[in-house]
Amino acid sequence: MKETTEINLIPDPANPNRMDADTKAMMAKSLAEFGDLGGIVLNRRTGMLVGGHQRADVLRDGKLAVTDLQDPEPDGTVARGHLVCNGRRYAVRVVDWAEDKAHAALLAANRFGRLGQDDAALLKDLLEELDCGQKTDAGELLADLTGFDAEARSMLTDRDTPMKPVAIQEPPRMAWVLVGVPIGEWGKVSGLAEAAALIEGSIVETTANDGIKED
Repeated sequence: MKETTEINLIPDPANPNRMDADTKAMMAKSLAEFGDLGGIVLNRRTGMLVGGHQRADVLRDGKLAVTDLQDPEPDGTVARGHLVCNGRRYAVRVVDWAEDKAHAALLAANRFGRLGQDDAALLKDLLEELDCGQKTDAGELLADLTGFDAEARSMLTDRDTPMKPVAIQEPPRMAWVLVGVPIGEWGKVSGLAEAAALIEGSIVETTANDGIKED
């Protein structure tokens, strides 16, 4: 039998993503109830996905193979397996949940995937490092696989110095900011709007126009 080696989970200091203690506490409760929602999670009772909708769509040509567990796990997991696509296996977890619990888990999967905030300085450094031309074995630029396209990387790395918070002795009762973002770029800043909405007493409203000018 192969000897088990103890492994420590050491955070990479280069990771720009940061999460406050209160959000981590909420995530801990979610993990305890739903298990890990970071991958592809399928609800056997409804036949629909709980987590990994976008992954499953990208991997829709794959073949699913799962094996029932001898005993269900405490979080409701009844089977585990893989989605095989292009010769690679992607983990799949199958649960047996009522629809309302599945919907709560779906929202948690979406929510916790967006709540972390990037440290601007660390993000800038990491993107600059990857933009130096490192490539995968297949010849693709690593920077192109980060989810930041060339334009977004250029905007972030061209910043001279990240903005720093300034202490205000007598802040106004309410500060208003009107920001217009192209519809196609909304996904890049939606997390910031959601974070602002969590601030006690704040008011965050979003709207959109159809781009048609009136005569």
